[in-house]
Amino acid sequence: MFLQRMLPMLQHLDLTDDQMEQVHVIMDNARERIDAIRESDEHESMREQFRDLFTSSSISVVEVENLLNQRIDTMEEMNAVIAETIVEIHGVLTEEQLQAIADFEPGEGGMHFGGQGEHAPMMHGGSGPGTHPQR
Repeated sequence: MFLQRMLPMLQHLDLTDDQMEQVHVIMDNARERIDAIRESDEHESMREQFRDLFTSSSISVVEVENLLNQRIDTMEEMNAVIAETIVEIHGVLTEEQLQAIADFEPGEGGMHFGGQGEHAPMMHGGSGPGTHPQR
């Protein structure tokens, strides 16, 4: 999930407890919305339709394209949720934190900011990459 890829950057910011709580709520809401899209009857129906189409005695490009277009619609729904989430998280961060993200460079052996080779400060309550901020 795209939002999960944002976590390493966010985990290296010196977020306040209030910011961490806000980010958690935003991320949890996004996950719930995306899970609902994935678990929808329409999404499950597409899998069944593809399987049935693929295993049928005949198949046409038009039929496959129709199913792929349905998949694109679902992806666009998820993209809208992700875009809203990114904007919401952006609104929680300070100018300094946004600049730290702009300077973010994944480095070998750890995450580095600004190319200076020093590890960025951890979020309050965090113990390193892969650790979710505590509530």
